[in-house]
Amino acid sequence: MERKGSWLRLQGKARFGWGSTVSFLEDLERIGIASIQTGLSKNKIILIDEIGPMELFSEKFREVLETALKAPNSLVATIAEKSLLQYRETQPVRIIRIDQENRDYLVFEILKELGLG
Repeated sequence: MERKGSWLRLQGKARFGWGSTVSFLEDLERIGIASIQTGLSKNKIILIDEIGPMELFSEKFREVLETALKAPNSLVATIAEKSLLQYRETQPVRIIRIDQENRDYLVFEILKELGLG
């Protein structure tokens, strides 16, 4: 993601909180959405770390995510398991569970699948 402003996730005051992390939806919508849209317009691989409950509070983010899921671009994203249910039916989606056993070598499998490794 291009860094054009403050971090998307900080500890502090915001409208929504999840655990010890607070999301600033204005930054998510200003920086995150713009970065995804730029990647889509330039036919780049889209990387999103992490789509969780906080990100899904933003209707604008959900809309651009749906656009990215339907676009011809490759999209690699981490998504919280609780948030996964609504995207499971989106095609074509390959879901890979990341755990302690596979997290160190999974990047090589993903790069190979993207034709980069």
